[in-house]
Amino acid sequence: MDAGKNEQGYALLTVLVMFVIFMSLGMTIFAHSYNSTKQNNSIEDDSQAVALAEMGISYFQAAVNNAYISNQPAVYDQVMAIMLADFEKKKGRPEGFYTDQAIALMADSLQTDLDGVEQAVTMEDQPDASFSIKNLVIEQHSKGIRIVYDSEGKEGEQEAELGAKLDIPISGVDPTGHPGPGSGEGGPPYVLPDFSVIPYPEGVSAYCQSPRSLNVDCQEILINGSRNYTANYNRLSGKTIYSTGSLVMGGNGNNMENIELHTDGSFSIDKNMNSLTASILEVKGSATFDGHLELWQDTGAFVGSSLKVMKHLDLNESSLYVGGSAAIGNQLNINENSKMCVAGNLSAKSINLKGKLYIKGTIQGRISGNPSYVNDQQFIEACGREAESGQPQLTIDWGKLINNIEYTY
Repeated sequence: MDAGKNEQGYALLTVLVMFVIFMSLGMTIFAHSYNSTKQNNSIEDDSQAVALAEMGISYFQAAVNNAYISNQPAVYDQVMAIMLADFEKKKGRPEGFYTDQAIALMADSLQTDLDGVEQAVTMEDQPDASFSIKNLVIEQHSKGIRIVYDSEGKEGEQEAELGAKLDIPISGVDPTGHPGPGSGEGGPPYVLPDFSVIPYPEGVSAYCQSPRSLNVDCQEILINGSRNYTANYNRLSGKTIYSTGSLVMGGNGNNMENIELHTDGSFSIDKNMNSLTASILEVKGSATFDGHLELWQDTGAFVGSSLKVMKHLDLNESSLYVGGSAAIGNQLNINENSKMCVAGNLSAKSINLKGKLYIKGTIQGRISGNPSYVNDQQFIEACGREAESGQPQLTIDWGKLINNIEYTY
Protein backbone atom coordinates (compact mmCIF):
# COMPACT_ATOMS: atom_id res chain seq x y z
CA MET A 1 0.00 0.00 0.00
CA ASP A 2 2.75 2.47 0.87
CA ALA A 3 4.68 1.44 -2.23
CA GLY A 4 1.66 2.23 -4.43
CA LYS A 5 1.25 5.66 -2.89
CA ASN A 6 4.93 6.41 -3.45
CA GLU A 7 4.65 5.45 -7.11
CA GLN A 8 1.61 7.71 -7.52
CA GLY A 9 3.54 10.58 -5.87
CA TYR A 10 6.48 10.17 -8.20
CA ALA A 11 4.17 10.14 -11.23
CA LEU A 12 2.45 13.34 -10.11
CA LEU A 13 5.79 15.03 -9.55
CA THR A 14 6.96 13.98 -13.00
CA VAL A 15 3.81 15.43 -14.57
CA LEU A 16 4.27 18.71 -12.71
CA VAL A 17 7.92 18.98 -13.80
CA MET A 18 6.98 18.27 -17.42
CA PHE A 19 4.18 20.86 -17.22
CA VAL A 20 6.56 23.50 -15.93
CA ILE A 21 9.10 22.70 -18.70
CA PHE A 22 6.51 22.91 -21.47
CA MET A 23 5.07 26.12 -20.03
CA SER A 24 8.55 27.70 -20.02
CA LEU A 25 9.19 26.59 -23.59
CA GLY A 26 5.80 27.94 -24.64
CA MET A 27 6.40 31.32 -23.06
CA THR A 28 9.86 31.52 -24.71
CA ILE A 29 8.47 30.68 -28.14
CA PHE A 30 5.62 33.17 -27.67
CA ALA A 31 8.02 35.94 -26.65
CA HIS A 32 10.34 35.22 -29.58
CA SER A 33 7.39 35.20 -31.97
CA TYR A 34 6.11 38.49 -30.55
CA ASN A 35 9.52 40.17 -30.87
CA SER A 36 9.97 38.89 -34.43
CA THR A 37 6.57 40.21 -35.44
CA LYS A 38 7.36 43.58 -33.86
CA GLN A 39 10.75 43.71 -35.62
CA ASN A 40 9.21 42.75 -38.95
CA ASN A 41 6.61 45.49 -38.55
CA SER A 42 9.37 48.01 -37.79
CA ILE A 43 11.40 46.88 -40.82
CA GLU A 44 8.29 47.10 -42.97
CA ASP A 45 7.58 50.66 -41.77
CA ASP A 46 11.21 51.64 -42.33
CA SER A 47 11.10 50.17 -45.83
CA GLN A 48 7.94 52.13 -46.58
CA ALA A 49 9.65 55.32 -45.35
CA VAL A 50 12.54 54.66 -47.75
CA ALA A 51 10.09 54.05 -50.58
CA LEU A 52 8.41 57.37 -49.81
CA ALA A 53 11.76 59.16 -49.81
CA GLU A 54 12.57 57.59 -53.19
CA MET A 55 9.17 58.74 -54.43
CA GLY A 56 10.13 62.30 -53.39
CA ILE A 57 13.43 62.03 -55.28
CA SER A 58 11.62 61.02 -58.48
CA TYR A 59 8.92 63.63 -57.96
CA PHE A 60 11.40 66.50 -57.66
CA GLN A 61 13.64 65.23 -60.45
CA ALA A 62 10.61 65.34 -62.78
CA ALA A 63 9.95 68.92 -61.64
CA VAL A 64 13.57 69.88 -62.37
CA ASN A 65 13.44 68.26 -65.80
CA ASN A 66 10.18 70.01 -66.70
CA ALA A 67 11.53 73.40 -65.58
CA TYR A 68 14.80 72.83 -67.44
CA ILE A 69 13.09 71.95 -70.73
CA SER A 70 10.41 74.66 -70.50
CA ASN A 71 12.99 77.43 -69.86
CA GLN A 72 15.33 76.54 -72.71
CA PRO A 73 13.60 78.70 -75.38
CA ALA A 74 13.50 81.79 -73.14
CA VAL A 75 17.15 81.42 -72.08
CA TYR A 76 18.17 80.94 -75.71
CA ASP A 77 16.36 84.15 -76.68
CA GLN A 78 18.02 86.08 -73.84
CA VAL A 79 21.52 84.91 -74.76
CA MET A 80 20.79 85.61 -78.43
CA ALA A 81 19.73 89.16 -77.56
CA ILE A 82 22.99 89.74 -75.67
CA MET A 83 25.00 88.35 -78.59
CA LEU A 84 23.18 90.47 -81.18
CA ALA A 85 23.71 93.61 -79.10
CA ASP A 86 27.43 92.79 -79.03
CA PHE A 87 27.36 92.16 -82.77
CA GLU A 88 25.74 95.52 -83.46
CA LYS A 89 28.39 97.26 -81.35
CA LYS A 90 31.13 95.10 -82.94
CA LYS A 91 32.10 94.16 -79.43
CA GLY A 92 34.31 91.14 -78.84
CA ARG A 93 33.70 88.84 -75.90
CA PRO A 94 36.16 86.46 -74.20
CA GLU A 95 35.87 82.75 -74.80
CA GLY A 96 33.15 81.16 -72.69
CA PHE A 97 31.26 84.41 -72.10
CA TYR A 98 28.00 83.29 -73.74
CA THR A 99 28.23 79.89 -72.01
CA ASP A 100 28.42 81.66 -68.65
CA GLN A 101 25.42 83.79 -69.61
CA ALA A 102 23.35 80.72 -70.56
CA ILE A 103 24.26 78.89 -67.34
CA ALA A 104 23.49 81.91 -65.13
CA LEU A 105 20.16 82.62 -66.82
CA MET A 106 19.08 78.97 -66.66
CA ALA A 107 20.08 78.72 -62.97
CA ASP A 108 17.99 81.80 -62.15
CA SER A 109 15.01 80.40 -64.09
CA LEU A 110 15.26 77.03 -62.36
CA GLN A 111 15.45 78.69 -58.94
CA THR A 112 12.28 80.67 -59.65
CA ASP A 113 10.33 77.67 -60.96
CA LEU A 114 11.47 75.18 -58.30
CA ASP A 115 10.69 77.60 -55.50
CA GLY A 116 7.08 77.33 -56.68
CA VAL A 117 6.98 73.50 -56.60
CA GLU A 118 5.09 71.95 -53.65
CA GLN A 119 7.73 70.85 -51.16
CA ALA A 120 5.63 68.52 -48.96
CA VAL A 121 3.26 65.86 -50.32
CA THR A 122 0.95 63.57 -48.29
CA MET A 123 -0.42 60.33 -49.74
CA GLU A 124 -4.16 60.62 -50.37
CA ASP A 125 -4.96 57.10 -49.12
CA GLN A 126 -2.44 57.17 -46.24
CA PRO A 127 -2.65 60.36 -44.18
CA ASP A 128 0.32 59.27 -42.03
CA ALA A 129 2.55 58.70 -45.10
CA SER A 130 4.33 61.63 -46.77
CA PHE A 131 7.54 62.92 -48.30
CA SER A 132 9.07 66.39 -48.23
CA ILE A 133 11.86 68.12 -50.20
CA LYS A 134 14.51 69.93 -48.15
CA ASN A 135 17.83 71.77 -48.42
CA LEU A 136 17.56 72.74 -52.09
CA VAL A 137 20.77 74.28 -53.46
CA ILE A 138 21.35 75.33 -57.09
CA GLU A 139 25.02 75.81 -57.95
CA GLN A 140 26.62 77.20 -61.11
CA HIS A 141 29.97 76.08 -62.47
CA SER A 142 31.87 76.37 -65.74
CA LYS A 143 30.34 73.22 -67.24
CA GLY A 144 26.73 73.67 -66.20
CA ILE A 145 24.49 73.50 -63.13
CA ARG A 146 24.36 71.20 -60.09
CA ILE A 147 21.15 70.83 -58.08
CA VAL A 148 21.42 69.29 -54.61
CA TYR A 149 18.43 68.41 -52.42
CA ASP A 150 17.18 65.94 -49.78
CA SER A 151 13.96 63.93 -49.71
CA GLU A 152 12.54 62.82 -46.37
CA GLY A 153 9.98 59.99 -46.28
CA LYS A 154 7.70 59.42 -43.27
CA GLU A 155 5.52 56.41 -42.46
CA GLY A 156 4.01 56.74 -38.99
CA GLU A 157 6.91 57.25 -36.61
CA GLN A 158 9.50 55.94 -39.05
CA GLU A 159 11.62 58.35 -41.13
CA ALA A 160 14.15 57.90 -43.95
CA GLU A 161 16.14 60.58 -45.77
CA LEU A 162 17.83 60.36 -49.16
CA GLY A 163 20.15 62.92 -50.77
CA ALA A 164 20.20 63.60 -54.51
CA LYS A 165 22.55 65.44 -56.85
CA LEU A 166 21.44 66.41 -60.35
CA ASP A 167 24.05 67.63 -62.82
CA ILE A 168 22.93 69.57 -65.90
CA PRO A 169 25.72 69.99 -68.47
CA ILE A 170 25.42 73.09 -70.67
CA SER A 171 28.03 73.61 -73.36
CA GLY A 172 28.63 74.52 -76.98
CA VAL A 173 27.31 78.05 -76.53
CA ASP A 174 28.93 79.77 -79.48
CA PRO A 175 27.81 82.21 -82.16
CA THR A 176 28.00 80.59 -85.59
CA GLY A 177 28.49 82.68 -88.70
CA HIS A 178 30.36 85.23 -86.55
CA PRO A 179 33.62 83.50 -85.53
CA GLY A 180 35.72 85.01 -82.80
CA PRO A 181 39.38 85.96 -82.93
CA GLY A 182 41.74 83.44 -84.50
CA SER A 183 39.10 81.59 -86.51
CA GLY A 184 41.81 80.35 -88.85
CA GLU A 185 41.66 79.44 -92.52
CA GLY A 186 38.25 79.41 -94.12
CA GLY A 187 36.91 82.14 -91.83
CA PRO A 188 35.83 85.58 -93.01
CA PRO A 189 38.40 88.35 -93.54
CA TYR A 190 39.05 90.65 -90.61
CA VAL A 191 39.62 94.39 -90.72
CA LEU A 192 40.61 96.89 -88.06
CA PRO A 193 38.06 99.46 -86.82
CA ASP A 194 37.08 102.03 -89.47
CA PHE A 195 35.48 104.44 -86.95
CA SER A 196 32.10 104.25 -88.60
CA VAL A 197 30.15 102.52 -85.83
CA ILE A 198 28.45 105.85 -85.09
CA PRO A 199 26.82 107.08 -88.31
CA TYR A 200 26.77 110.72 -89.37
CA PRO A 201 23.50 112.17 -88.00
CA GLU A 202 21.27 113.28 -90.84
CA GLY A 203 18.53 115.86 -90.49
CA VAL A 204 19.78 117.49 -87.29
CA SER A 205 17.95 120.75 -86.61
CA ALA A 206 19.88 124.03 -86.56
CA TYR A 207 19.22 124.30 -82.82
CA CYS A 208 21.17 121.06 -82.24
CA GLN A 209 24.10 121.96 -84.49
CA SER A 210 27.25 123.29 -82.76
CA PRO A 211 25.30 124.34 -79.66
CA ARG A 212 26.86 126.42 -76.89
CA SER A 213 26.44 123.58 -74.43
CA LEU A 214 26.33 119.80 -74.66
CA ASN A 215 23.50 119.88 -72.11
CA VAL A 216 21.17 121.23 -74.78
CA ASP A 217 17.87 119.34 -75.07
CA CYS A 218 18.86 117.39 -78.16
CA GLN A 219 19.16 113.64 -78.59
CA GLU A 220 21.55 114.16 -81.53
CA ILE A 221 24.18 116.91 -81.53
CA LEU A 222 26.18 117.71 -84.68
CA ILE A 223 29.33 119.79 -84.17
CA ASN A 224 30.60 121.24 -87.43
CA GLY A 225 34.38 121.57 -87.23
CA SER A 226 36.30 121.75 -83.94
CA ARG A 227 34.86 122.97 -80.65
CA ASN A 228 35.96 123.60 -77.05
CA TYR A 229 33.42 123.16 -74.24
CA THR A 230 34.61 124.34 -70.82
CA ALA A 231 31.81 123.25 -68.45
CA ASN A 232 31.34 119.98 -66.57
CA TYR A 233 29.20 117.42 -68.34
CA ASN A 234 28.49 114.85 -65.67
CA ARG A 235 25.61 112.39 -66.07
CA LEU A 236 24.99 113.02 -69.73
CA SER A 237 22.70 110.26 -70.95
CA GLY A 238 21.08 109.06 -74.15
CA LYS A 239 22.88 111.40 -76.55
CA THR A 240 24.75 111.09 -79.83
CA ILE A 241 27.52 113.68 -80.18
CA TYR A 242 29.18 113.81 -83.59
CA SER A 243 32.05 116.19 -84.30
CA THR A 244 33.53 116.68 -87.77
CA GLY A 245 36.69 118.14 -86.20
CA SER A 246 38.38 117.96 -82.81
CA LEU A 247 36.51 118.14 -79.53
CA VAL A 248 37.71 119.46 -76.16
CA MET A 249 35.81 119.12 -72.85
CA GLY A 250 37.35 121.40 -70.23
CA GLY A 251 35.55 119.98 -67.17
CA ASN A 252 34.54 116.57 -65.86
CA GLY A 253 32.54 114.05 -67.81
CA ASN A 254 31.66 111.56 -65.10
CA ASN A 255 28.84 109.00 -64.95
CA MET A 256 27.84 109.29 -68.59
CA GLU A 257 25.56 106.51 -69.83
CA ASN A 258 24.26 105.44 -73.25
CA ILE A 259 26.45 108.03 -74.98
CA GLU A 260 27.68 107.76 -78.56
CA LEU A 261 30.55 110.19 -79.12
CA HIS A 262 32.43 110.49 -82.43
CA THR A 263 35.18 112.88 -83.49
CA ASP A 264 36.85 113.07 -86.90
CA GLY A 265 39.79 114.77 -85.17
CA SER A 266 41.26 114.47 -81.69
CA PHE A 267 39.42 114.32 -78.37
CA SER A 268 40.55 115.57 -74.98
CA ILE A 269 39.05 116.09 -71.56
CA ASP A 270 40.83 118.28 -69.01
CA LYS A 271 39.60 116.44 -65.92
CA ASN A 272 38.04 113.03 -65.30
CA MET A 273 35.81 110.71 -67.28
CA ASN A 274 34.77 108.15 -64.68
CA SER A 275 32.09 105.46 -65.08
CA LEU A 276 31.41 105.79 -68.80
CA THR A 277 28.75 103.09 -69.10
CA ALA A 278 27.05 101.32 -72.04
CA SER A 279 28.56 103.81 -74.45
CA ILE A 280 30.66 104.10 -77.61
CA LEU A 281 33.64 106.47 -77.81
CA GLU A 282 35.02 106.78 -81.34
CA VAL A 283 38.03 109.07 -81.93
CA LYS A 284 39.74 109.06 -85.31
CA GLY A 285 42.68 111.10 -84.03
CA SER A 286 44.48 111.04 -80.69
CA ALA A 287 42.79 111.06 -77.27
CA THR A 288 44.03 112.75 -74.09
CA PHE A 289 42.59 112.48 -70.58
CA ASP A 290 44.21 114.73 -67.96
CA GLY A 291 42.53 112.84 -65.09
CA HIS A 292 41.11 109.34 -64.68
CA LEU A 293 39.42 107.31 -67.41
CA GLU A 294 37.02 104.51 -66.41
CA LEU A 295 35.15 102.45 -68.99
CA TRP A 296 32.34 100.44 -67.50
CA GLN A 297 29.95 97.73 -68.55
CA ASP A 298 29.24 97.39 -72.28
CA THR A 299 31.41 100.36 -73.29
CA GLY A 300 33.59 100.24 -76.39
CA ALA A 301 36.25 102.89 -77.00
CA PHE A 302 38.21 103.25 -80.26
CA VAL A 303 41.17 105.62 -80.66
CA GLY A 304 42.73 105.88 -84.11
CA SER A 305 46.06 107.36 -83.04
CA SER A 306 47.76 107.66 -79.64
CA LEU A 307 46.16 107.56 -76.19
CA LYS A 308 47.33 109.45 -73.11
CA VAL A 309 45.77 109.10 -69.65
CA MET A 310 47.49 111.12 -66.94
CA LYS A 311 46.12 109.12 -63.98
CA HIS A 312 44.40 105.72 -63.77
CA LEU A 313 42.78 103.80 -66.63
CA ASP A 314 40.22 101.14 -65.64
CA LEU A 315 38.41 98.71 -67.95
CA ASN A 316 35.44 96.90 -66.42
CA GLU A 317 33.53 94.59 -68.79
CA SER A 318 34.55 96.93 -71.59
CA SER A 319 36.94 97.12 -74.53
CA LEU A 320 39.52 99.67 -75.71
CA TYR A 321 41.28 99.81 -79.08
CA VAL A 322 44.32 102.08 -79.61
CA GLY A 323 45.67 102.42 -83.13
CA GLY A 324 48.96 103.93 -81.91
CA SER A 325 50.82 103.91 -78.61
CA ALA A 326 49.27 104.26 -75.15
CA ALA A 327 50.78 106.05 -72.12
CA ILE A 328 49.14 105.69 -68.69
CA GLY A 329 50.44 107.93 -65.90
CA ASN A 330 49.54 105.67 -63.01
CA GLN A 331 47.85 102.26 -62.91
CA LEU A 332 46.20 100.37 -65.76
CA ASN A 333 43.53 97.87 -64.67
CA ILE A 334 42.13 95.49 -67.27
CA ASN A 335 39.57 93.49 -65.35
CA GLU A 336 37.78 90.26 -66.19
CA ASN A 337 35.62 90.25 -69.34
CA SER A 338 37.58 93.25 -70.65
CA LYS A 339 39.95 93.65 -73.59
CA MET A 340 42.55 96.21 -74.62
CA CYS A 341 44.34 96.30 -77.97
CA VAL A 342 47.42 98.47 -78.54
CA ALA A 343 48.97 98.66 -82.00
CA GLY A 344 52.07 100.49 -80.70
CA ASN A 345 53.89 100.55 -77.39
CA LEU A 346 52.29 100.63 -73.93
CA SER A 347 53.65 102.29 -70.80
CA ALA A 348 52.22 102.53 -67.27
CA LYS A 349 53.55 102.59 -63.73
CA SER A 350 51.81 99.27 -63.10
CA ILE A 351 49.47 97.01 -65.05
CA ASN A 352 46.95 94.72 -63.38
CA LEU A 353 45.82 92.29 -66.08
CA LYS A 354 42.89 89.95 -65.45
CA GLY A 355 41.27 90.30 -68.87
CA LYS A 356 42.91 90.32 -72.32
CA LEU A 357 45.72 92.55 -73.56
CA TYR A 358 46.87 92.28 -77.19
CA ILE A 359 49.91 94.34 -78.10
CA LYS A 360 52.14 94.65 -81.17
CA GLY A 361 54.81 96.79 -79.52
CA THR A 362 56.53 96.71 -76.15
CA ILE A 363 55.32 97.12 -72.56
CA GLN A 364 57.03 99.35 -70.01
CA GLY A 365 56.08 99.10 -66.32
CA ARG A 366 55.35 96.48 -63.67
CA ILE A 367 52.82 93.96 -64.89
CA SER A 368 50.69 91.35 -63.17
CA GLY A 369 49.17 88.95 -65.68
CA ASN A 370 49.94 87.55 -69.10
CA PRO A 371 49.66 89.89 -72.10
CA SER A 372 49.48 88.52 -75.65
CA TYR A 373 52.25 89.81 -77.92
CA VAL A 374 50.94 89.48 -81.48
CA ASN A 375 52.00 90.10 -85.06
CA ASP A 376 50.03 92.12 -87.60
CA GLN A 377 47.69 89.31 -88.65
CA GLN A 378 47.08 88.12 -85.10
CA PHE A 379 46.34 91.69 -84.04
CA ILE A 380 43.77 92.06 -86.81
CA GLU A 381 42.07 88.79 -85.86
CA ALA A 382 42.07 89.54 -82.13
CA CYS A 383 41.17 93.22 -82.31
CA GLY A 384 39.40 93.69 -85.62
CA ARG A 385 36.01 92.72 -86.93
CA GLU A 386 34.69 90.73 -89.84
CA ALA A 387 34.81 92.64 -93.10
CA GLU A 388 31.49 91.21 -94.22
CA SER A 389 29.15 89.06 -92.21
CA GLY A 390 25.50 88.40 -91.75
CA GLN A 391 23.63 88.20 -88.50
CA PRO A 392 25.19 85.47 -86.32
CA GLN A 393 23.24 82.49 -85.09
CA LEU A 394 23.56 80.85 -81.70
CA THR A 395 23.90 77.17 -80.81
CA ILE A 396 23.47 75.78 -77.30
CA ASP A 397 24.00 72.13 -76.34
CA TRP A 398 21.44 71.39 -73.65
CA GLY A 399 22.72 68.27 -71.83
CA LYS A 400 20.52 65.67 -70.16
CA LEU A 401 20.11 65.42 -66.39
CA ILE A 402 22.62 63.18 -64.60
CA ASN A 403 21.20 61.77 -61.35
CA ASN A 404 23.14 60.56 -58.30
CA ILE A 405 21.20 59.41 -55.20
CA GLU A 406 22.89 59.08 -51.80
CA TYR A 407 21.29 56.92 -49.09
CA THR A 408 21.84 58.87 -45.89
CA TYR A 409 19.17 57.36 -43.61
